[in-house]
Amino acid sequence: MENRHGKRCRAFALAEILGKDGNLARGLVYNVSRDGMFIVNTSKLGASRYINIRLPHIIKNDKPLQLSGMIVHRNKAGFGLMFHKIDNTTRSLISKLITQRCSV
Repeated sequence: MENRHGKRCRAFALAEILGKDGNLARGLVYNVSRDGMFIVNTSKLGASRYINIRLPHIIKNDKPLQLSGMIVHRNKAGFGLMFHKIDNTTRSLISKLITQRCSV
């Protein structure tokens, strides 16, 4: 299932994967698009699960980016996350990230 709209850009940034009780795991954002991202991670989180992600240092001089999404696919390397209920401020930060990373 292909839900991506827009170009994927390399990101290479720390991701904190959050559960209801706090941190579940850490991973590495491999790429990001305006609708989702791929996170390198070896945990056993399954597809169709909703999770929260915190990206503490993704955009220089900005606060950590927090977002939610659904795991849409998983492989040995990690999982694809489709963003869910992203507000305009967060969408703007994602766009800023994509602009910074795609222009490098």
